[in-house]
Amino acid sequence: MTKPIWITPTGLLGTFTESIFTSTSVQATGASSYSLISGRLPFGLNISSTGTISGTPVSVLNTVKSKFVIRATNNDGLADRTFTMDIQGPTDPVWSTPEGYLPMGYFGEGYAMNKQYIEYDLAAQGGDPADAVIKYYIGDSDGDLPNGVRLSQQGKISGFIDLYLSPDAVPILYQFYVTATDGVTTSRRLFKFYVVSPNIFRADSTFWNMSTQVITTTTTDDITSTGTLVLSVPGSLSTTTDFSIIKVNHLINANNPAITTNTKIISVGTDSITLSTATTDIMVTGTILTISSSSEIIDILNVDILSADVGYLQPPQFLNGTDLGIVKTNNNDDISAAAYDAAPWRGPLTYTFVTGTTTTTQLPPNLLFDSDTGYFYGTIAPQTEYSKTYTLTVKAIKGDFIFTTSFITATNTFTLTILQDNVQSALEWITEPDLGWIEQGSVSMLSLSARQLIDTSTVTVYNLSAGTLPPSLSLNPDGTIIGTVDYGSTGTYVFTATALASPVSIERKFTLRTYKDTDKEFTRIYCKPFLSRENRSAYQTFISNTTTFDSQLIYRPNDPNFGVQAEIKMFLEFGIEKLDLDRYTIALRENFYRKRFYFGNVKKAIAKDSKGAVVYEIVYIQPIDDMTNDIGSSASKVIYQNNEIYYPGSIDNMRTQFRTIPLEDNTYINVNDNLLPKFMNTAQDEFNFTGYIPVIPICYALPGQADRIISRIKLSQFNFKQLDFEMDRIIVENSLDNTTAKYLLLERQSLSDHIQSDDYLFGSDFTSTWYELTVRLGDDNDDPIIRT
Repeated sequence: MTKPIWITPTGLLGTFTESIFTSTSVQATGASSYSLISGRLPFGLNISSTGTISGTPVSVLNTVKSKFVIRATNNDGLADRTFTMDIQGPTDPVWSTPEGYLPMGYFGEGYAMNKQYIEYDLAAQGGDPADAVIKYYIGDSDGDLPNGVRLSQQGKISGFIDLYLSPDAVPILYQFYVTATDGVTTSRRLFKFYVVSPNIFRADSTFWNMSTQVITTTTTDDITSTGTLVLSVPGSLSTTTDFSIIKVNHLINANNPAITTNTKIISVGTDSITLSTATTDIMVTGTILTISSSSEIIDILNVDILSADVGYLQPPQFLNGTDLGIVKTNNNDDISAAAYDAAPWRGPLTYTFVTGTTTTTQLPPNLLFDSDTGYFYGTIAPQTEYSKTYTLTVKAIKGDFIFTTSFITATNTFTLTILQDNVQSALEWITEPDLGWIEQGSVSMLSLSARQLIDTSTVTVYNLSAGTLPPSLSLNPDGTIIGTVDYGSTGTYVFTATALASPVSIERKFTLRTYKDTDKEFTRIYCKPFLSRENRSAYQTFISNTTTFDSQLIYRPNDPNFGVQAEIKMFLEFGIEKLDLDRYTIALRENFYRKRFYFGNVKKAIAKDSKGAVVYEIVYIQPIDDMTNDIGSSASKVIYQNNEIYYPGSIDNMRTQFRTIPLEDNTYINVNDNLLPKFMNTAQDEFNFTGYIPVIPICYALPGQADRIISRIKLSQFNFKQLDFEMDRIIVENSLDNTTAKYLLLERQSLSDHIQSDDYLFGSDFTSTWYELTVRLGDDNDDPIIRT
């Protein structure tokens, strides 16, 4: 007998899906047992002595490759072979919008008329994680939308259809694939709708060759017909009667018309089709009948797909919502309640004001309504109330210049708030017009504030009414400007904000400038635990308790960068140069391995501005690092013991490895400590520090409120010790080649693990007669140490 001989070829065993039971085998001739001798299997998988690798792979964000060596043995020897396995993730986005026809019509039909304004929101949800932000796009070869219509990244299809169609033009079918992506995976779905000329709904349309014979699809499921096929129309065949089915263009060779199921074509004429006279040849409701004209193939579709519930007159569309805003008495106002008219050439659009039964559903005193334009106008009479809100209903009527008895209507109800004319001083701005400078890559702490001057007035809403903020910044309704300033946004931004203290509002124009000190861009790196379902639920219950975390005590409660922190997270770097993702893996070869942090006491720190005023207080947990002593000193970067090299994974050592990533120009990676949180550059009461400290933020409190929140945390008796903070990966918030956060798994399972990259970087630790230990970082000056 000889030692085992491998049958399974070296290399990739396959690509497998996260969270699904997996089983595969390796095989060597003559092997009596198999074992894993180096590397690691994907998490969740194990190998049996018979060579079967099985288990359920844990969830991953990106496709993760695992490399390992399996040993096959028998009584005569052994044989080793290296294999890899890929675990793919995450799950593709899941569409909730059904594939097929979109209800773009005025009343939800699968077609829209030319010149109509359309608006429809597509929807898909993240597969893994489920709350991932989804963006949408139509690929270069995936079809087109009608001219004037666009798809936003948020999934909204909207715009005014602007085509040139002759009065009797064949409807145009728009088919397009929309891709939903979470930045990692994609899901593609086909949608379609027709754009039609309104004239096809007229009984005198030249596309219809009417005869005395009518086939209907409303009285029976199966229809037996003989003779020439024509369309059914409701009522008499007057020139303005609406059709209940429409025809659409289909790209089929006119000389070879399609024969549909259950329909036998006898002959095709210029404008008609003749069906078999046999009673067994029937047209079943729900099928599509294809007929031929002299130059094209036309489909008559089932009414369930494209019903014609509206006529050739297009309904007016109220596109500006229902709020007419706020006006004052004794001012001369003109206020538009007009609707959009898709076909002004066809007939007039007029309006009527629908009078209600209460004073607030009738016209305010001295305000008039113009039935030709849809405008309210006039000088509103004084009123005794400080403010008064009216509910005003307007009906828009679309007519036909030629057929004067034809019309279609649409109705909208508006609200209008009227104030006394002496309330100008109810509000005043506190925030100065010049907001100053903000560095690119930094988290915004800006906010707008207005002051109430009368007891009954409360500032409730701030909104952007004109201009733009720097990209990725937005104005919250509470006045906070939230987000992280995009790189490449250098310049001056001017915008106008409105502060509303119902029912009074004031505006101010603001200026904000962005800058960056270098040509480098920076990112953030952090780690977080992947808690069990029970611990995740327990923490969410704790952190969502509004008694413990009263919003009245919280700094910027609606800002995800501040407020209450829904996730347990520890940042290792707040501003490190943005590289391609794989460049950060260099740092993970030393001082990084899977380890646990323990939770210390709940503490607080203060953040002061340049003038020494406290801006906020942070309530945080101090992570306990087992590689740092009681006075905060970390273990050496390299430890030699029994002719072995160890890389202690303290937080300081990890950060040193990040900061010594070599670049192609023989320099090291750049770090921007200006991007540290403000509290890390503030001297604290209990001890002074300037610079990075490891913290797990719980919440950000208003000045003087942190102690109160800490007291409430103690009263809640929440046990932080039950949470297991195992660090098995680092997360790069964004990189040069990825705009979203990506995980990088740590190769080492423990401090003493040896990985293949060690030999590649430092040479073999042992040979047959002597050993060599080589490290890039060793002595106190970080000079290389070579021992022989």
